[in-house]
Amino acid sequence: MSTYFTLPEAQSKLRRRVVTTVPFVDIPANSTGMVTSYYKMGELYGLTIKWDHANIEDGFSKDDYEEFLREV
Repeated sequence: MSTYFTLPEAQSKLRRRVVTTVPFVDIPANSTGMVTSYYKMGELYGLTIKWDHANIEDGFSKDDYEEFLREV
């Protein structure tokens, strides 16, 4: 089961730059992106990341963000 961010945690991540540590569908490893928004998941929040090299946005739970991305 995925974990998600509290509202203050999600807000603190806005405009953070990230890089992938693993490839995703259509997103190669070492791709960079930016946290552009957050979205509600029940009582908590996920993050939306816009990838630089493609017109793709992905949603991330807290555990996926911490496991597969690193802030730069």
